[in-house]
Amino acid sequence: MTSRKVKVLVLPGDNCGPEVVAEGVKVLKLISQMRTKYNHVVIELCEETIG
Repeated sequence: MTSRKVKVLVLPGDNCGPEVVAEGVKVLKLISQMRTKYNHVVIELCEETIG
């Protein structure tokens, strides 16, 4: 089965401190691992600066 890729843009500093964004990224990485294993969905995180 082929994997499906989902891209998520992470924008630290958009009304949210970097410590909050870092924790959110941890959650997204965990979800990505679970989704890849069970549903063949790969979540790609892209980080850009804003502000």
